[in-house]
Amino acid sequence: MALGAVALASGPLALVAWNQGFGRGGFSTPIGGEKWFATRPGFFEAKGVKDPELSPTGRVFNWTDNEATLRFPRLERSRPATITLRIQGMGSSPKETHEVVFSVDGVETERLAIPTAPKRVPLDIPPRGGRGALVSIKVLGSVGVMVENVRLAPGGGSTVPIPGEALGALALVSLACYLAALGAGVSPWVALGAALVEAGTLSWLSITGGAFLGRYSERISWLAVIGLLLSAGMTRVRNPRWRLAATTVLWIATLKLSLLGHPQIIDADAAGHAANLRRVVAGDWFFTSATPPPAISFPYPPGLYAVALPLSSLPQTEWVTLLRGIVVVTETLATLAFALAVARMSTDAVGALTFVLLALSPEGFVVFFIGNLSNLFSDSLMIFGCAFLLVGRPVLASLALWGGFLSHFGTLLLGPPLSFLLAWVRGEGGSVLRRAAPLIAALLASFLLYYRRFMNVVIEGWDRMRHLEGAAAVGPMTAPVTEKLARMSGGESWWITAVLMLALAIGVATWPQERKALARALGAWILVIAAFAFVGLVTPVQVRVALAARPAMAALCASGIAALWTRGGKARSLACLIVGLTAIACWTIAISFLPVKPV
Repeated sequence: MALGAVALASGPLALVAWNQGFGRGGFSTPIGGEKWFATRPGFFEAKGVKDPELSPTGRVFNWTDNEATLRFPRLERSRPATITLRIQGMGSSPKETHEVVFSVDGVETERLAIPTAPKRVPLDIPPRGGRGALVSIKVLGSVGVMVENVRLAPGGGSTVPIPGEALGALALVSLACYLAALGAGVSPWVALGAALVEAGTLSWLSITGGAFLGRYSERISWLAVIGLLLSAGMTRVRNPRWRLAATTVLWIATLKLSLLGHPQIIDADAAGHAANLRRVVAGDWFFTSATPPPAISFPYPPGLYAVALPLSSLPQTEWVTLLRGIVVVTETLATLAFALAVARMSTDAVGALTFVLLALSPEGFVVFFIGNLSNLFSDSLMIFGCAFLLVGRPVLASLALWGGFLSHFGTLLLGPPLSFLLAWVRGEGGSVLRRAAPLIAALLASFLLYYRRFMNVVIEGWDRMRHLEGAAAVGPMTAPVTEKLARMSGGESWWITAVLMLALAIGVATWPQERKALARALGAWILVIAAFAFVGLVTPVQVRVALAARPAMAALCASGIAALWTRGGKARSLACLIVGLTAIACWTIAISFLPVKPV
Protein backbone atom coordinates (compact mmCIF):
# COMPACT_ATOMS: atom_id res chain seq x y z
CA MET A 1 0.00 0.00 0.00
CA ALA A 2 2.78 2.40 0.94
CA LEU A 3 4.69 1.73 -2.29
CA GLY A 4 1.50 2.31 -4.25
CA ALA A 5 1.11 5.70 -2.59
CA VAL A 6 4.70 6.53 -3.50
CA ALA A 7 4.03 5.52 -7.10
CA LEU A 8 0.88 7.68 -7.16
CA ALA A 9 2.76 10.71 -5.85
CA SER A 10 5.84 10.21 -8.03
CA GLY A 11 4.19 11.59 -11.17
CA PRO A 12 3.05 14.95 -9.76
CA LEU A 13 6.27 15.34 -7.75
CA ALA A 14 8.39 14.69 -10.86
CA LEU A 15 6.36 17.29 -12.79
CA VAL A 16 6.89 19.84 -10.03
CA ALA A 17 10.61 19.08 -9.93
CA TRP A 18 11.02 19.43 -13.70
CA ASN A 19 9.06 22.68 -13.61
CA GLN A 20 11.31 24.06 -10.89
CA GLY A 21 14.38 23.08 -12.86
CA PHE A 22 13.35 24.02 -16.40
CA GLY A 23 10.19 26.12 -16.11
CA ARG A 24 11.75 29.31 -14.75
CA GLY A 25 12.86 30.41 -18.20
CA GLY A 26 9.36 29.95 -19.57
CA PHE A 27 8.32 28.22 -22.77
CA SER A 28 8.79 29.23 -26.37
CA THR A 29 7.55 27.90 -29.69
CA PRO A 30 6.51 28.94 -33.18
CA ILE A 31 2.78 28.79 -33.87
CA GLY A 32 3.54 25.98 -36.33
CA GLY A 33 0.90 23.73 -37.83
CA GLU A 34 0.41 20.72 -40.06
CA LYS A 35 3.52 20.98 -42.24
CA TRP A 36 6.29 18.37 -41.80
CA PHE A 37 8.90 20.89 -40.61
CA ALA A 38 6.72 22.58 -37.99
CA THR A 39 5.98 21.79 -34.38
CA ARG A 40 2.69 22.68 -32.69
CA PRO A 41 2.22 24.95 -29.68
CA GLY A 42 1.77 22.99 -26.50
CA PHE A 43 0.64 25.82 -24.24
CA PHE A 44 -1.73 27.93 -26.37
CA GLU A 45 -4.30 27.66 -29.14
CA ALA A 46 -4.06 29.90 -32.21
CA LYS A 47 -6.83 31.13 -34.51
CA GLY A 48 -6.68 33.45 -37.48
CA VAL A 49 -3.22 32.33 -38.66
CA LYS A 50 -2.15 30.80 -41.96
CA ASP A 51 -0.16 27.61 -42.54
CA PRO A 52 3.46 27.67 -41.35
CA GLU A 53 6.28 28.58 -43.70
CA LEU A 54 10.02 27.96 -43.53
CA SER A 55 12.42 30.89 -43.95
CA PRO A 56 15.79 30.54 -45.75
CA THR A 57 17.45 30.67 -42.31
CA GLY A 58 15.44 27.70 -41.10
CA ARG A 59 12.98 29.62 -38.91
CA VAL A 60 9.33 28.61 -38.87
CA PHE A 61 6.84 31.47 -39.09
CA ASN A 62 3.12 32.01 -39.63
CA TRP A 63 1.33 34.91 -41.28
CA THR A 64 -1.68 36.19 -39.35
CA ASP A 65 -4.95 37.29 -40.89
CA ASN A 66 -6.06 40.83 -40.19
CA GLU A 67 -7.22 39.55 -36.83
CA ALA A 68 -5.76 36.63 -34.88
CA THR A 69 -6.01 35.31 -31.34
CA LEU A 70 -3.79 33.27 -29.06
CA ARG A 71 -5.68 31.58 -26.23
CA PHE A 72 -3.88 30.29 -23.13
CA PRO A 73 -6.70 28.25 -21.53
CA ARG A 74 -4.83 26.79 -18.55
CA LEU A 75 -2.61 29.67 -17.54
CA GLU A 76 -3.19 30.20 -13.82
CA ARG A 77 -3.56 33.95 -13.19
CA SER A 78 -2.46 33.88 -9.55
CA ARG A 79 1.00 35.08 -10.63
CA PRO A 80 2.11 37.69 -13.17
CA ALA A 81 3.44 36.51 -16.52
CA THR A 82 4.73 37.94 -19.79
CA ILE A 83 3.86 36.82 -23.30
CA THR A 84 6.41 37.94 -25.88
CA LEU A 85 5.76 37.78 -29.62
CA ARG A 86 8.51 38.00 -32.23
CA ILE A 87 6.87 39.67 -35.21
CA GLN A 88 7.74 41.25 -38.54
CA GLY A 89 5.81 42.80 -41.42
CA MET A 90 6.49 43.46 -45.06
CA GLY A 91 7.94 46.75 -46.34
CA SER A 92 5.33 49.42 -47.08
CA SER A 93 5.02 52.99 -48.32
CA PRO A 94 5.96 55.62 -45.68
CA LYS A 95 2.85 57.63 -46.65
CA GLU A 96 0.51 54.85 -45.49
CA THR A 97 -0.34 53.95 -41.91
CA HIS A 98 0.35 50.33 -40.99
CA GLU A 99 -0.11 49.38 -37.37
CA VAL A 100 -0.52 46.28 -35.28
CA VAL A 101 -2.63 46.43 -32.14
CA PHE A 102 -2.28 43.97 -29.25
CA SER A 103 -4.94 43.33 -26.63
CA VAL A 104 -4.94 41.17 -23.52
CA ASP A 105 -8.32 39.87 -22.34
CA GLY A 106 -10.03 42.42 -24.61
CA VAL A 107 -8.06 45.42 -23.32
CA GLU A 108 -5.64 47.15 -25.70
CA THR A 109 -2.14 47.07 -24.27
CA GLU A 110 0.19 47.88 -27.18
CA ARG A 111 -0.03 49.69 -30.52
CA LEU A 112 2.97 50.14 -32.81
CA ALA A 113 3.96 50.56 -36.43
CA ILE A 114 4.46 47.25 -38.14
CA PRO A 115 8.22 46.56 -37.97
CA THR A 116 10.05 45.68 -41.16
CA ALA A 117 12.68 43.75 -39.19
CA PRO A 118 12.09 41.10 -36.48
CA LYS A 119 10.95 42.73 -33.23
CA ARG A 120 10.03 41.25 -29.87
CA VAL A 121 6.86 42.69 -28.35
CA PRO A 122 6.34 41.89 -24.62
CA LEU A 123 2.79 41.88 -23.27
CA ASP A 124 2.23 41.87 -19.51
CA ILE A 125 -0.35 39.42 -18.17
CA PRO A 126 -1.46 40.83 -14.79
CA PRO A 127 -2.53 38.52 -11.95
CA ARG A 128 -6.23 38.05 -11.21
CA GLY A 129 -8.59 35.33 -10.12
CA GLY A 130 -9.21 32.21 -12.17
CA ARG A 131 -7.19 31.16 -15.15
CA GLY A 132 -6.94 31.65 -18.90
CA ALA A 133 -5.65 34.53 -21.01
CA LEU A 134 -6.54 35.78 -24.47
CA VAL A 135 -4.09 37.74 -26.63
CA SER A 136 -5.55 39.42 -29.72
CA ILE A 137 -3.58 40.68 -32.71
CA LYS A 138 -5.25 43.21 -35.03
CA VAL A 139 -3.45 44.46 -38.12
CA LEU A 140 -4.44 47.85 -39.58
CA GLY A 141 -3.61 48.84 -43.16
CA SER A 142 -1.80 45.62 -44.04
CA VAL A 143 -2.50 41.98 -44.83
CA GLY A 144 -1.08 40.62 -41.59
CA VAL A 145 2.19 40.16 -39.77
CA MET A 146 4.64 37.29 -39.48
CA VAL A 147 4.79 35.68 -36.05
CA GLU A 148 8.07 33.80 -35.63
CA ASN A 149 7.87 32.95 -31.98
CA VAL A 150 5.58 33.01 -28.94
CA ARG A 151 7.18 32.98 -25.49
CA LEU A 152 5.41 32.59 -22.16
CA ALA A 153 7.58 33.62 -19.21
CA PRO A 154 6.62 33.65 -15.52
CA GLY A 155 7.09 36.90 -13.63
CA GLY A 156 9.33 37.58 -10.68
CA GLY A 157 11.71 34.67 -11.27
CA SER A 158 8.96 32.21 -10.38
CA THR A 159 7.47 29.37 -12.42
CA VAL A 160 4.25 28.97 -14.37
CA PRO A 161 1.71 27.30 -12.02
CA ILE A 162 0.90 23.70 -12.91
CA PRO A 163 -2.80 23.12 -13.68
CA GLY A 164 -4.66 20.40 -11.82
CA GLU A 165 -5.27 18.44 -15.02
CA ALA A 166 -1.53 17.94 -15.50
CA LEU A 167 -0.95 16.84 -11.91
CA GLY A 168 -3.84 14.41 -12.12
CA ALA A 169 -2.62 13.00 -15.43
CA LEU A 170 0.86 12.28 -14.07
CA ALA A 171 -0.59 10.68 -10.94
CA LEU A 172 -2.73 8.44 -13.14
CA VAL A 173 0.16 7.52 -15.43
CA SER A 174 2.56 6.56 -12.63
CA LEU A 175 -0.08 4.57 -10.69
CA ALA A 176 -1.23 2.76 -13.85
CA CYS A 177 2.33 1.73 -14.64
CA TYR A 178 2.83 0.49 -11.07
CA LEU A 179 -0.34 -1.60 -11.14
CA ALA A 180 0.46 -2.99 -14.58
CA ALA A 181 3.92 -4.05 -13.44
CA LEU A 182 2.47 -5.76 -10.36
CA GLY A 183 0.00 -7.59 -12.59
CA ALA A 184 2.90 -8.78 -14.73
CA GLY A 185 4.27 -10.62 -11.70
CA VAL A 186 7.26 -8.52 -10.66
CA SER A 187 8.01 -7.55 -7.06
CA PRO A 188 6.51 -4.34 -5.62
CA TRP A 189 9.94 -2.69 -5.58
CA VAL A 190 10.54 -3.46 -9.25
CA ALA A 191 7.03 -2.20 -10.01
CA LEU A 192 7.83 1.01 -8.15
CA GLY A 193 11.02 1.38 -10.20
CA ALA A 194 8.99 1.07 -13.40
CA ALA A 195 6.52 3.68 -12.13
CA LEU A 196 9.36 6.08 -11.28
CA VAL A 197 10.84 5.71 -14.76
CA GLU A 198 7.41 6.29 -16.33
CA ALA A 199 6.77 9.28 -14.07
CA GLY A 200 10.12 10.87 -14.79
CA THR A 201 9.84 10.30 -18.53
CA LEU A 202 6.30 11.59 -19.06
CA SER A 203 6.69 14.50 -16.66
CA TRP A 204 9.76 15.59 -18.67
CA LEU A 205 7.72 15.33 -21.85
CA SER A 206 4.93 17.32 -20.21
CA ILE A 207 7.30 20.14 -19.29
CA THR A 208 8.96 20.18 -22.71
CA GLY A 209 7.50 23.05 -24.73
CA GLY A 210 4.98 23.78 -21.97
CA ALA A 211 2.82 20.81 -23.01
CA PHE A 212 1.42 20.51 -19.47
CA LEU A 213 -0.46 23.78 -20.13
CA GLY A 214 -2.36 22.28 -23.06
CA ARG A 215 -4.23 19.14 -24.06
CA TYR A 216 -1.25 16.80 -23.76
CA SER A 217 -2.37 15.79 -20.27
CA GLU A 218 -5.57 14.30 -21.67
CA ARG A 219 -3.64 12.38 -24.31
CA ILE A 220 -1.29 10.67 -21.86
CA SER A 221 -4.19 10.02 -19.48
CA TRP A 222 -6.14 8.13 -22.12
CA LEU A 223 -3.05 6.17 -23.12
CA ALA A 224 -2.43 5.25 -19.47
CA VAL A 225 -6.02 4.05 -19.02
CA ILE A 226 -5.88 1.97 -22.20
CA GLY A 227 -2.49 0.59 -21.17
CA LEU A 228 -3.80 -0.38 -17.73
CA LEU A 229 -6.91 -2.08 -19.15
CA LEU A 230 -4.87 -4.07 -21.67
CA SER A 231 -2.35 -4.94 -18.96
CA ALA A 232 -5.19 -6.36 -16.88
CA GLY A 233 -5.93 -8.67 -19.80
CA MET A 234 -2.29 -9.79 -19.81
CA THR A 235 -2.72 -11.24 -16.32
CA ARG A 236 -4.60 -14.12 -17.95
CA VAL A 237 -1.40 -15.21 -19.69
CA ARG A 238 -0.22 -18.18 -17.64
CA ASN A 239 3.42 -18.28 -18.70
CA PRO A 240 5.20 -15.72 -16.46
CA ARG A 241 7.86 -14.90 -19.08
CA TRP A 242 5.30 -14.12 -21.77
CA ARG A 243 3.11 -12.21 -19.31
CA LEU A 244 6.02 -9.97 -18.35
CA ALA A 245 7.17 -9.57 -21.96
CA ALA A 246 3.68 -8.69 -23.22
CA THR A 247 3.16 -6.10 -20.49
CA THR A 248 6.58 -4.59 -21.17
CA VAL A 249 5.93 -4.34 -24.91
CA LEU A 250 2.50 -2.84 -24.25
CA TRP A 251 3.99 -0.03 -22.16
CA ILE A 252 6.78 0.51 -24.68
CA ALA A 253 4.04 1.07 -27.27
CA THR A 254 2.23 3.41 -24.87
CA LEU A 255 5.38 5.44 -24.33
CA LYS A 256 6.04 5.50 -28.07
CA LEU A 257 2.58 6.93 -28.71
CA SER A 258 3.07 9.42 -25.89
CA LEU A 259 6.22 10.66 -27.61
CA LEU A 260 4.62 10.80 -31.05
CA GLY A 261 1.61 12.63 -29.62
CA HIS A 262 3.72 15.39 -28.10
CA PRO A 263 2.90 18.80 -29.65
CA GLN A 264 6.58 19.62 -30.08
CA ILE A 265 7.46 16.47 -32.02
CA ILE A 266 8.54 17.09 -35.60
CA ASP A 267 6.12 15.19 -37.81
CA ALA A 268 8.59 14.51 -40.62
CA ASP A 269 6.72 12.51 -43.29
CA ALA A 270 3.66 11.77 -41.15
CA ALA A 271 1.72 14.74 -42.54
CA GLY A 272 2.42 13.40 -46.04
CA HIS A 273 0.76 10.12 -45.11
CA ALA A 274 -2.34 12.01 -44.01
CA ALA A 275 -2.34 13.70 -47.43
CA ASN A 276 -2.12 10.26 -49.08
CA LEU A 277 -5.11 9.11 -47.04
CA ARG A 278 -7.03 12.11 -48.37
CA ARG A 279 -6.19 10.96 -51.90
CA VAL A 280 -7.50 7.47 -51.21
CA VAL A 281 -10.66 8.86 -49.60
CA ALA A 282 -11.19 10.89 -52.80
CA GLY A 283 -10.90 7.71 -54.88
CA ASP A 284 -7.30 8.06 -56.09
CA TRP A 285 -5.69 4.68 -55.37
CA PHE A 286 -2.89 4.65 -57.92
CA PHE A 287 -0.13 7.21 -57.37
CA THR A 288 3.65 7.41 -57.22
CA SER A 289 6.10 8.90 -54.78
CA ALA A 290 9.52 10.40 -55.45
CA THR A 291 12.40 9.01 -53.43
CA PRO A 292 15.21 11.31 -52.20
CA PRO A 293 17.59 12.61 -54.90
CA PRO A 294 17.89 11.48 -57.66
CA ALA A 295 14.09 11.65 -57.18
CA ILE A 296 13.03 8.60 -59.16
CA SER A 297 9.30 7.91 -59.03
CA PHE A 298 8.09 4.46 -58.08
CA PRO A 299 4.64 3.07 -57.23
CA TYR A 300 3.46 4.01 -53.76
CA PRO A 301 0.90 1.30 -52.89
CA PRO A 302 -1.90 2.42 -50.54
CA GLY A 303 -2.20 -0.59 -48.22
CA LEU A 304 -1.88 1.48 -45.03
CA TYR A 305 -4.48 3.98 -46.19
CA ALA A 306 -6.88 1.20 -47.22
CA VAL A 307 -6.74 -0.16 -43.66
CA ALA A 308 -7.39 3.35 -42.29
CA LEU A 309 -10.26 4.03 -44.70
CA PRO A 310 -13.07 2.71 -42.44
CA LEU A 311 -11.99 5.21 -39.75
CA SER A 312 -11.48 8.15 -42.10
CA SER A 313 -14.66 9.79 -40.78
CA LEU A 314 -12.57 10.97 -37.84
CA PRO A 315 -11.54 14.66 -37.99
CA GLN A 316 -8.67 15.10 -40.43
CA THR A 317 -6.59 16.69 -37.67
CA GLU A 318 -6.55 13.21 -36.07
CA TRP A 319 -5.53 11.28 -39.17
CA VAL A 320 -1.84 11.30 -38.33
CA THR A 321 -2.68 9.85 -34.91
CA LEU A 322 -4.95 7.28 -36.58
CA LEU A 323 -2.22 6.13 -38.97
CA ARG A 324 0.36 5.97 -36.22
CA GLY A 325 -1.97 3.92 -34.05
CA ILE A 326 -2.60 1.43 -36.86
CA VAL A 327 1.13 1.03 -37.44
CA VAL A 328 1.93 0.59 -33.74
CA VAL A 329 -0.75 -2.09 -33.33
CA THR A 330 0.31 -3.92 -36.51
CA GLU A 331 3.99 -3.78 -35.59
CA THR A 332 3.30 -5.07 -32.07
CA LEU A 333 1.19 -8.00 -33.29
CA ALA A 334 3.74 -8.87 -35.99
CA THR A 335 6.60 -8.94 -33.51
CA LEU A 336 4.50 -11.15 -31.25
CA ALA A 337 3.87 -13.57 -34.13
CA PHE A 338 7.59 -13.76 -34.92
CA ALA A 339 8.52 -14.14 -31.25
CA LEU A 340 6.08 -17.04 -30.90
CA ALA A 341 7.66 -18.69 -33.94
CA VAL A 342 11.10 -18.25 -32.36
CA ALA A 343 9.87 -19.74 -29.09
CA ARG A 344 8.50 -22.73 -30.97
CA MET A 345 11.99 -23.38 -32.40
CA SER A 346 13.92 -22.58 -29.19
CA THR A 347 12.59 -21.75 -25.70
CA ASP A 348 9.93 -19.53 -24.17
CA ALA A 349 12.65 -17.38 -22.59
CA VAL A 350 14.28 -16.65 -25.95
CA GLY A 351 10.91 -16.05 -27.61
CA ALA A 352 9.66 -13.66 -24.92
CA LEU A 353 12.94 -11.74 -24.93
CA THR A 354 12.82 -11.55 -28.74
CA PHE A 355 9.40 -9.91 -28.36
CA VAL A 356 10.81 -7.24 -26.03
CA LEU A 357 13.96 -6.60 -28.07
CA LEU A 358 11.97 -6.21 -31.28
CA ALA A 359 9.83 -3.58 -29.56
CA LEU A 360 13.04 -1.85 -28.42
CA SER A 361 14.73 -2.01 -31.82
CA PRO A 362 16.51 1.34 -32.44
CA GLU A 363 15.91 1.07 -36.19
CA GLY A 364 12.20 0.64 -35.56
CA PHE A 365 12.25 3.89 -33.59
CA VAL A 366 14.22 5.68 -36.31
CA VAL A 367 11.75 4.76 -39.05
CA PHE A 368 8.76 5.57 -36.88
CA PHE A 369 10.02 9.00 -35.90
CA ILE A 370 11.07 10.06 -39.37
CA GLY A 371 7.48 9.34 -40.33
CA ASN A 372 7.92 6.53 -42.88
CA LEU A 373 4.78 4.85 -41.65
CA SER A 374 3.98 2.90 -44.81
CA ASN A 375 7.44 1.28 -44.80
CA LEU A 376 7.09 0.20 -41.18
CA PHE A 377 3.54 -1.03 -41.80
CA SER A 378 4.55 -3.10 -44.84
CA ASP A 379 7.60 -4.46 -43.01
CA SER A 380 5.33 -5.55 -40.15
CA LEU A 381 3.07 -7.41 -42.56
CA MET A 382 6.13 -9.07 -44.11
CA ILE A 383 7.23 -10.19 -40.64
CA PHE A 384 3.73 -11.59 -40.12
CA GLY A 385 4.03 -13.53 -43.37
CA CYS A 386 7.48 -14.88 -42.54
CA ALA A 387 6.36 -15.91 -39.05
CA PHE A 388 3.41 -17.83 -40.53
CA LEU A 389 5.77 -19.54 -42.97
CA LEU A 390 8.02 -20.62 -40.10
CA VAL A 391 5.11 -22.23 -38.23
CA GLY A 392 3.55 -23.83 -41.32
CA ARG A 393 0.48 -21.60 -41.92
CA PRO A 394 0.70 -21.02 -45.71
CA VAL A 395 -2.70 -19.35 -46.24
CA LEU A 396 -2.14 -16.76 -43.52
CA ALA A 397 1.42 -16.27 -44.78
CA SER A 398 0.18 -15.57 -48.29
CA LEU A 399 -2.40 -13.02 -47.09
CA ALA A 400 0.12 -11.20 -44.90
CA LEU A 401 2.74 -11.08 -47.67
CA TRP A 402 0.11 -9.83 -50.11
CA GLY A 403 -0.75 -7.00 -47.71
CA GLY A 404 2.94 -6.14 -47.34
CA PHE A 405 3.52 -6.07 -51.09
CA LEU A 406 0.56 -3.69 -51.47
CA SER A 407 1.84 -1.34 -48.77
CA HIS A 408 5.39 -0.42 -49.86
CA PHE A 409 7.46 -1.01 -52.99
CA GLY A 410 10.57 -1.84 -50.95
CA THR A 411 8.79 -4.84 -49.42
CA LEU A 412 7.99 -6.09 -52.93
CA LEU A 413 11.74 -6.13 -53.59
CA LEU A 414 12.94 -7.67 -50.34
CA GLY A 415 9.97 -9.85 -49.35
CA PRO A 416 10.00 -12.45 -52.14
CA PRO A 417 13.59 -13.73 -51.76
CA LEU A 418 13.29 -13.67 -47.97
CA SER A 419 10.00 -15.55 -47.82
CA PHE A 420 11.15 -18.01 -50.50
CA LEU A 421 14.29 -18.94 -48.55
CA LEU A 422 12.35 -19.26 -45.30
CA ALA A 423 9.78 -21.51 -46.98
CA TRP A 424 12.61 -23.58 -48.43
CA VAL A 425 14.64 -24.04 -45.22
CA ARG A 426 11.55 -24.68 -43.09
CA GLY A 427 9.60 -26.82 -45.56
CA GLU A 428 8.59 -30.27 -44.38
CA GLY A 429 8.23 -32.39 -47.49
CA GLY A 430 6.82 -31.45 -50.86
CA SER A 431 8.44 -29.77 -53.83
CA VAL A 432 10.03 -26.32 -53.80
CA LEU A 433 7.14 -25.06 -55.93
CA ARG A 434 4.65 -26.21 -53.33
CA ARG A 435 6.60 -24.56 -50.54
CA ALA A 436 6.75 -21.33 -52.49
CA ALA A 437 3.02 -21.37 -53.35
CA PRO A 438 2.06 -18.75 -50.70
CA LEU A 439 4.66 -16.35 -52.10
CA ILE A 440 3.68 -16.97 -55.74
CA ALA A 441 0.01 -16.37 -54.92
CA ALA A 442 0.81 -13.11 -53.12
CA LEU A 443 3.02 -11.87 -55.97
CA LEU A 444 0.50 -12.75 -58.65
CA ALA A 445 -2.38 -11.07 -56.79
CA SER A 446 -0.27 -7.95 -56.15
CA PHE A 447 0.65 -7.66 -59.82
CA LEU A 448 -2.88 -8.17 -61.13
CA LEU A 449 -4.48 -5.82 -58.61
CA TYR A 450 -1.92 -3.03 -58.56
CA TYR A 451 1.55 -3.17 -60.08
CA ARG A 452 0.55 -3.98 -63.67
CA ARG A 453 -0.58 -0.35 -63.94
CA PHE A 454 2.95 0.87 -63.19
CA MET A 455 5.13 -1.22 -65.48
CA ASN A 456 6.14 1.82 -67.55
CA VAL A 457 6.95 3.82 -64.39
CA VAL A 458 9.23 1.08 -63.04
CA ILE A 459 10.98 0.55 -66.37
CA GLU A 460 11.61 4.29 -66.71
CA GLY A 461 12.92 4.38 -63.16
CA TRP A 462 15.44 1.59 -63.76
CA ASP A 463 16.51 3.24 -67.00
CA ARG A 464 17.06 6.59 -65.33
CA MET A 465 19.15 5.08 -62.55
CA ARG A 466 21.50 3.54 -65.11
CA HIS A 467 22.09 6.87 -66.86
CA LEU A 468 22.18 9.42 -64.04
CA GLU A 469 24.56 12.31 -64.60
CA GLY A 470 25.26 15.75 -63.17
CA ALA A 471 23.09 17.23 -60.41
CA ALA A 472 20.42 14.56 -60.91
CA ALA A 473 22.92 11.93 -59.79
CA VAL A 474 23.72 13.63 -56.45
CA GLY A 475 21.90 12.33 -53.39
CA PRO A 476 21.87 9.68 -50.64
CA MET A 477 20.98 6.93 -53.12
CA THR A 478 23.98 7.73 -55.31
CA ALA A 479 26.45 8.76 -52.59
CA PRO A 480 29.98 7.28 -52.55
CA VAL A 481 30.39 3.87 -50.95
CA THR A 482 32.35 5.37 -48.05
CA GLU A 483 29.47 7.71 -47.24
CA LYS A 484 26.95 4.87 -47.40
CA LEU A 485 29.15 2.77 -45.09
CA ALA A 486 29.35 5.67 -42.64
CA ARG A 487 25.55 5.88 -42.56
CA MET A 488 25.29 2.13 -42.06
CA SER A 489 27.67 2.30 -39.11
CA GLY A 490 25.40 4.80 -37.36
CA GLY A 491 27.37 8.00 -37.88
CA GLU A 492 27.28 10.02 -34.66
CA SER A 493 25.21 7.24 -33.08
CA TRP A 494 27.98 4.69 -33.64
CA TRP A 495 27.72 3.55 -30.01
CA ILE A 496 24.23 2.20 -30.70
CA THR A 497 25.62 0.06 -33.52
CA ALA A 498 28.45 -1.05 -31.22
CA VAL A 499 25.99 -2.21 -28.53
CA LEU A 500 24.00 -4.17 -31.10
CA MET A 501 27.15 -5.76 -32.53
CA LEU A 502 28.23 -6.82 -29.02
CA ALA A 503 24.84 -8.40 -28.37
CA LEU A 504 24.93 -10.17 -31.74
CA ALA A 505 28.45 -11.48 -31.08
CA ILE A 506 27.34 -12.88 -27.71
CA GLY A 507 24.34 -14.52 -29.39
CA VAL A 508 26.52 -16.21 -32.01
CA ALA A 509 29.15 -17.31 -29.46
CA THR A 510 26.58 -18.89 -27.12
CA TRP A 511 24.27 -20.36 -29.76
CA PRO A 512 23.17 -23.91 -28.78
CA GLN A 513 23.97 -26.52 -31.41
CA GLU A 514 20.57 -28.20 -31.07
CA ARG A 515 18.72 -25.15 -32.48
CA LYS A 516 19.47 -26.10 -36.06
CA ALA A 517 16.05 -25.24 -37.50
CA LEU A 518 16.11 -21.71 -36.04
CA ALA A 519 19.74 -21.30 -37.07
CA ARG A 520 18.85 -22.11 -40.70
CA ALA A 521 15.96 -19.66 -40.66
CA LEU A 522 18.02 -16.83 -39.17
CA GLY A 523 20.92 -17.65 -41.52
CA ALA A 524 18.61 -17.34 -44.53
CA TRP A 525 17.24 -14.06 -43.17
CA ILE A 526 20.72 -12.59 -42.66
CA LEU A 527 21.84 -13.78 -46.10
CA VAL A 528 19.02 -11.86 -47.82
CA ILE A 529 19.70 -8.74 -45.75
CA ALA A 530 23.43 -8.89 -46.55
CA ALA A 531 22.69 -9.28 -50.27
CA PHE A 532 20.42 -6.21 -50.34
CA ALA A 533 22.89 -4.22 -48.24
CA PHE A 534 25.60 -4.98 -50.81
CA VAL A 535 23.30 -4.00 -53.68
CA GLY A 536 22.57 -0.73 -51.87
CA LEU A 537 26.29 -0.02 -51.56
CA VAL A 538 27.15 -0.46 -55.22
CA THR A 539 23.91 0.73 -56.89
CA PRO A 540 21.22 3.40 -56.30
CA VAL A 541 18.73 0.64 -55.46
CA GLN A 542 18.21 0.82 -51.71
CA VAL A 543 15.69 -0.66 -49.32
CA ARG A 544 15.63 -0.29 -45.55
CA VAL A 545 17.65 -3.41 -44.82
CA ALA A 546 18.23 -2.40 -41.21
CA LEU A 547 14.48 -2.29 -40.66
CA ALA A 548 13.99 -5.72 -42.22
CA ALA A 549 16.98 -7.12 -40.29
CA ARG A 550 15.36 -6.46 -36.90
CA PRO A 551 13.70 -9.87 -36.38
CA ALA A 552 16.84 -11.93 -37.04
CA MET A 553 18.98 -9.57 -34.96
CA ALA A 554 16.47 -9.60 -32.09
CA ALA A 555 16.37 -13.42 -32.02
CA LEU A 556 20.17 -13.67 -32.01
CA CYS A 557 20.52 -11.03 -29.29
CA ALA A 558 17.75 -12.64 -27.24
CA SER A 559 19.50 -16.02 -27.36
CA GLY A 560 22.76 -14.48 -26.17
CA ILE A 561 21.16 -12.41 -23.40
CA ALA A 562 19.17 -15.43 -22.19
CA ALA A 563 22.40 -17.44 -22.08
CA LEU A 564 24.12 -14.71 -20.05
CA TRP A 565 21.19 -14.58 -17.65
CA THR A 566 21.37 -18.29 -16.87
CA ARG A 567 25.05 -17.93 -15.92
CA GLY A 568 24.30 -15.38 -13.18
CA GLY A 569 26.79 -13.01 -11.56
CA LYS A 570 28.65 -10.63 -13.87
CA ALA A 571 27.15 -12.28 -16.96
CA ARG A 572 23.68 -11.36 -15.74
CA SER A 573 24.81 -7.78 -15.11
CA LEU A 574 26.14 -7.61 -18.68
CA ALA A 575 22.77 -8.83 -20.00
CA CYS A 576 20.95 -6.10 -18.06
CA LEU A 577 23.45 -3.51 -19.30
CA ILE A 578 22.87 -4.42 -22.94
CA VAL A 579 19.09 -4.21 -22.58
CA GLY A 580 19.38 -0.94 -20.67
CA LEU A 581 21.66 0.62 -23.29
CA THR A 582 19.24 -0.45 -26.02
CA ALA A 583 16.42 1.31 -24.20
CA ILE A 584 18.57 4.43 -23.78
CA ALA A 585 19.39 4.32 -27.49
CA CYS A 586 15.70 4.30 -28.38
CA TRP A 587 15.01 7.21 -26.04
CA THR A 588 17.93 9.17 -27.49
CA ILE A 589 16.61 8.67 -31.00
CA ALA A 590 13.05 9.60 -30.07
CA ILE A 591 13.83 12.88 -28.28
CA SER A 592 16.10 13.99 -31.11
CA PHE A 593 12.86 14.82 -32.93
CA LEU A 594 11.89 17.31 -30.24
CA PRO A 595 13.22 20.89 -30.57
CA VAL A 596 16.61 21.16 -28.88
CA LYS A 597 15.97 24.64 -27.48
CA PRO A 598 13.47 27.48 -27.84
CA VAL A 599 14.02 29.98 -30.65
